[in-house]
Order: sequence, then structure tokens, then C-alpha cells
Amino acid sequence: INSNRGPLPTSTTQRDMLDKEDREIISGKIYAVWLPNEGAVLRRIFTDIDKIILKPDNPSFPVIPILPEDIKRKTPILGRLKWVMQLL
Repeated sequence: INSNRGPLPTSTTQRDMLDKEDREIISGKIYAVWLPNEGAVLRRIFTDIDKIILKPDNPSFPVIPILPEDIKRKTPILGRLKWVMQLL
């Protein structure tokens, strides 16, 4: 999964653990989502009145607003991030 959390590309020594059963959105939590033309990525999800915001921790990547109905059709949630392991 491309996490886009730091200024460099995601390390091949990083491992992200997802809970694939936990797909209910909690604003501010990190989820794996499927983006067309990008594949699986990690994004913080924030809810707004009429849209859902997908925000990477790395500011060099764009914030993506989507409609709530598109979260199931075009940009499904794959699971919520539970922990990250980084080898030294």
C-alpha cells in the first residue's frame, strides 16, 4: 500500500496492518482506500456535510474530496489501519 506519509516513497521495509472488517468511517482515522488509476493507498478520512475528504499525511500529495455515494462505487474502503511496523 502506498501510504504517502513521509517525504520519500514508502519504504519496502514498512509493513501496514489493516483490519479489513473495520470499514465504518471514523473521521480522522487512517484507512486503505482504492483509488482509480492509483490502486490501494492509505489516507486519513474526514467527513463533511456533503463530501468525504481523503487526506494524505504527506503534504506533497493532493487532498481528494469525494461524494459519499462514491465511497462504495468508485473509491471503496479496504480497511482501517491498525498498526505500522518499520524495520530499521
